Amino acid sequence: MADLLSSVPMFSDVSPLRLGPLAAKLTSRTFSQAEVIFHQGDPGGQLHIVADGLVRISMVSPDGRESDIALLETGDCFGEMSVLDGELRSATAIAVAPTQTAVLSREAFLEFLRENAELAIQIMAILVWRLRATDEMLGDIVFLDAPARVARKLLELGRSYPATEKLLRRNGGPSQPGGSRQGRRMHP
Repeated sequence: MADLLSSVPMFSDVSPLRLGPLAAKLTSRTFSQAEVIFHQGDPGGQLHIVADGLVRISMVSPDGRESDIALLETGDCFGEMSVLDGELRSATAIAVAPTQTAVLSREAFLEFLRENAELAIQIMAILVWRLRATDEMLGDIVFLDAPARVARKLLELGRSYPATEKLLRRNGGPSQPGGSRQGRRMHP
C-alpha cells in the first residue's frame, strides 16, 4: 500500500519510510461497475485512493441535473475536501468500472498532517490548483456560449484521454481545433 500512496501526487514527496505507518492504516474497498461510492451530501469521514478501476465524480443540482466533474484513475484520490473540513460530501463518486480503493479515515489523515507539515503545504498547492481550475470553468460559463464550452471540454477530454479524440473522429466529429463550424469560431 505504501507504493500506492507514493503514486498519489500529495504523498509523492514523502519518504517511503514515513509513509509506512500511514499505509498500515489504509483499508481496501471494492465497488462494482455503476456502484455509488458516496453521494453528494453524505458525511465525509474517509479519503479514497483509486487502486484499480475508474471513478466518476459528479454534482447534482437541486432540480436534478447532473454534471460530471472528473474521471479518476489509478493513483488519483478523492474525498479529501470533506476529510479536511469535516463537512458533507460536495459531490457524488461512482465506480465507472469494477474499482478498488484504498481508504484512509479522517482521523488518521489529520494525525499524519499534524506530523508532516510539508504534506500540508503540498495539499494546499493541490487545492489551489483545483480552485484555479474552478475559476477557469466559471470564466468559461460567464464568457463563452454553450457550443464553445462544449467544444472546449471535448478538446480537454481529447488531450486527457487520447481515445476520446479517436472516438470522435470515428463518429464523424472534429479531429482538431477548427475542424467544425464551432471550432473555427473559437480558433480563427
